[in-house]
Order: sequence, then C-alpha cells, then structure tokens
Amino acid sequence: MKNEPTSPLPLDSPRWSALSHAYGSAKNVPGMLRRFRMDGYGEASDDDLLWGHLCHQGTIYTATFAAAPHVMCRVDEQPIEGQVMLVVFMASVCASADTVHLMEDLRPAFEQSLADAGRKAMELLQQHRLSDSDFAYLLGAAAALHGNSDDLHTLEFALSNGELNAACPECGSQILFETESVPFEARLLEHDDQKPLMTSPTKPVDPPTVVTPREPPVQPWPLKPEASQIYDWLYGAARRSGHIEIAEKMRSLFGNATCPKCHAEIDLRAASKLI
Repeated sequence: MKNEPTSPLPLDSPRWSALSHAYGSAKNVPGMLRRFRMDGYGEASDDDLLWGHLCHQGTIYTATFAAAPHVMCRVDEQPIEGQVMLVVFMASVCASADTVHLMEDLRPAFEQSLADAGRKAMELLQQHRLSDSDFAYLLGAAAALHGNSDDLHTLEFALSNGELNAACPECGSQILFETESVPFEARLLEHDDQKPLMTSPTKPVDPPTVVTPREPPVQPWPLKPEASQIYDWLYGAARRSGHIEIAEKMRSLFGNATCPKCHAEIDLRAASKLI
C-alpha cells in the first residue's frame, strides 16, 4: 500500500481561504505562520496565532489542522521554554473534541505532527533545567499526546494554578482543593447558580479536610504513559526529573478525601472530572 503524503498544506495554497479559525477565514494564517517561522515562539503575534486564532478557549478549527504541522516543523529551533509551550499547544489541540471534524486530506500531516509532538514531549521530560511550572505543563501535555487527554486540564489546574475544583459524587457539593499545600486541603464552595463557578466564595472547613495521598508506586516510570499505569508514569517522571514536590502532588491528585459536607469517600481525580 502506498503511504499517504505527510507534507503540510503549502502556505501559498488557495485552500487556506476555505479554512477557518476563531475569527473567520484563515486566509491570513499563511502570513502569520511565515512570521512565526521567522521569529520563533515568544512574540505576542505568535501567542495570538496559537491561542487566539487556532486554539481559542479549547476550541479548534479547520485551519488548526492545516497549521499544526507548520508549527511543529520548527520546534527544535526554539529555546527550551518555547519548545515546551509548542508541545503544550499541540496537546491542547489533541485533547479537543473538535478533532472529529478533521478533513481527511489534512489528516496524514496533522497526525504526523501529533506523533512528533509526543516524541518531543518525552524528550523534553529528560531535561533537568525546566522550572516546576514548565515541567507541570509538559507532564500533562505528554500524557495527553499519548492518549490520556482527560488528565490534561486536571494536571494543569492542580499543578500550575494552585487549586482544583471537584464535586462530591454523593451529595453534589462543590469543593475547592488547594493544591499549593501537600497533601491537598479542601474548602467548600458556596456556589451561586447565577454566578460563574470561579467567582464563588469558599468556606473554611474546620477541622480542615486533608487528602489521603496514594502510596508511591512500586515500580514507577513505565516506558509510556499508558492509561492503566498513568499514576505510576506521572509520579515516576517527576521523581526521575528531580521535581520531587510535583511527584508528591501526584500522590494527592490520585488520593482520596472525605467530603466536608456529607462525609462520603471521594476519589479526587474522578471527582475533579465531574465539574
């Protein structure tokens, strides 16, 4: 069987005008990509291209599939922080449910770019000069690019934003877990249905509800982040790279807590996906 071509859509193709991004026709994307490829990641225009036009608040578009291979082809030329952020962008694209709308003729090059991003993520995890913040984003991206997309946003919030929202599966109470502390501590959210969840005030819990961390895995760091061993892999990757606090936070994220309101047992990772 003849292999399908994996070359990106040429930047001079008239096809771009028929594609779309967050603000309409993608006819301006080739020009943005040319500037992106010339300047490298880090300029405001690059950030606008990736997170404004191509992956806007988690939504991706037909132009995203065509642009992703162009984004990945220059990843090695970026500084280490830029490489991490490009991999995170690719993981966010991978995690979007909008990939069901991928056009078949764009599929080979797009899927190749995801595979390249997955390999780059694994390579970058071996770096020992990443900040905790960059490492946390990269860890979630690596998991997503290897088939664990559900954990991407959970990891970003728990490791980088300092808090994680969850819902008790029994009484429905909404709980805010403060992830700066290790183990995590919980606060009840006094939620008003007329206001966004993020603006809801919290109520202290007395005595504080503290997560019971999961025991460290017996054999961490399997070769790939398979779904059945995702905890072992995440914990082991952090330990191996010297990010000990992140490894300890993984124990809380995969641990259990008692609902501050009804006292039901909560699987924290599962409860965070109920929001």
